[in-house]
Amino acid sequence: MRKLILSGLAAAAIAISSGAMAAPVVVSSTGLTDPNPTSPSSISTVGQTTTIVYGQNPLSTPTFSGSFVFNNTEAGLYSIVLNTSTTGTSFTTATLSGMVGGVATIYNLFALDAEHMNFKLNPSFLDAGTNYTFAFTGNNSDAAAALSGNVTIRQTPAVPEPGTWAMMLLGFGATGLMMRRRKAPVFAQVA
Repeated sequence: MRKLILSGLAAAAIAISSGAMAAPVVVSSTGLTDPNPTSPSSISTVGQTTTIVYGQNPLSTPTFSGSFVFNNTEAGLYSIVLNTSTTGTSFTTATLSGMVGGVATIYNLFALDAEHMNFKLNPSFLDAGTNYTFAFTGNNSDAAAALSGNVTIRQTPAVPEPGTWAMMLLGFGATGLMMRRRKAPVFAQVA
């Protein structure tokens, strides 16, 4: 019984530790300097979410653009959100490009609001050990504006299929049944 409990605890520890995500690393940036997304202070990771802070000061008018390259360290499904709170600006495009499964792929983010200040990429597969370029363009109506915002990259945890859940529950039930039916060992007695 003790071995069974220790085995269960070890399995739980392994399962919990494997949920940690290695943070994407920003390799370079173009047009983003204040704050610069390549600076370690511009990147923070909590759990499976990495936030990259960017900025452009001064912001060009009437249009602006910026990009950065990050290396994805763990394969999986990722959702990405581009945000800014700079008034007088709106994004016109936001894309993520790179190699996925050996094929050059471009993902287009879509606007989340009417002002086009927030864009999102629904969960999409990204390979490990691959560089991806995140780029955006936009419009600016304020000649004295400075752009600031963040990009949030969140790994979407895999959800087991119903068949996997059924097999797991069946296994737990069988283990419980075996433990319940186990008879106490009979020891020989010496007279």
